[in-house]
Amino acid sequence: MPSLTAESLSGASALEIASSAQLTSAFDAIKSISLKPTIVEIAASQAFQVMGDYSQSIVADIYPRLTHEALTSFSQSQRMSLASIEQVSVLGNAGSNILKEFSIANLELSDIISDLGVITAQDHIKTSWIAMMPNVAELGRTYKGFLADTVGGLTKSLVDYRMNVGIAIPTITTSAYINSMKTAIVADEMDDEDVVLSDAFPAARRDRATQLDVVFQALGPNFTAMWQGSWAVLDSNSPDRIRQAAHSGRELLMHILANLAPDSVFDSVEIEKYGYEGKITRKMRVKKILGNDSKSAVGWADSVAKALDETYDRLAGVSHDRSIHPRATEQQLAGLLYSLGGLVSFIDASQHRNTDDR
Repeated sequence: MPSLTAESLSGASALEIASSAQLTSAFDAIKSISLKPTIVEIAASQAFQVMGDYSQSIVADIYPRLTHEALTSFSQSQRMSLASIEQVSVLGNAGSNILKEFSIANLELSDIISDLGVITAQDHIKTSWIAMMPNVAELGRTYKGFLADTVGGLTKSLVDYRMNVGIAIPTITTSAYINSMKTAIVADEMDDEDVVLSDAFPAARRDRATQLDVVFQALGPNFTAMWQGSWAVLDSNSPDRIRQAAHSGRELLMHILANLAPDSVFDSVEIEKYGYEGKITRKMRVKKILGNDSKSAVGWADSVAKALDETYDRLAGVSHDRSIHPRATEQQLAGLLYSLGGLVSFIDASQHRNTDDR
């Protein structure tokens, strides 16, 4: 990347400049493709919406394709992350902040790929979780687009290498969601006496979740209370804690989006053009909140919000966890809550950037 700054380009060879132009074009192409759902995503979503009881033939055909698409997206993302680490490392201390972020991203991407490998290897997946796999594939696609946009931005313009590029939080957030899905799928395949798993949401991550309190405090005491209340319910002995925590998490997500982008900021033209059946959509709120951020950032943030919303909704529909050892479901909820905290943190950082740019 140092060869792509204004100073170094002035002394670069024609071949180096041509290579940088090709690289920029490649990143733009990845970003553009990532904005649109794939044929497999569309087919899977339609099939799962129409069919209440999925046939084995549908599952056998679509499920492997979705997991393959997700693995491919995250593998390509990791290659971009590793390439960025290699390029930034030559800057030494001047690029330490960016190097730290991409190093964190690379570790989290390794965890994501490992978790997807576990999911792919399962022989029997319950239909309730198979229906969530289009969200996983979409998350992989939109994350790859966001990462390509971020890396491409470093190649296009003069960069202050001491800045933060904002890739660590989205990667950690994405990793937490994928891990929560893996935890649920693996637990469902085990017999009850084997359900106790190693802690997929270790104490270090719980500490990080506590550190997110400050983000919710900035939104107001009501949101802080809802955030802390979700964790309190999950850690309680209530037999209904899973449903209650899932419901609390979903309500918190919807309240935050409605608070940061209330109905009053949308005019009738916007609602008619972008709404659904005359109603403001979740994506409209996300786009309004992120303001000047790129389409790829909006795409990733909305895919996280969608995945959380639908997973919370599914979990809130259960009366309680009937297994002998409900820890696996608790781990999944912890991962989902942490993903929610990461999304809110990303939104908060985006709003600060947009305010600073004005």
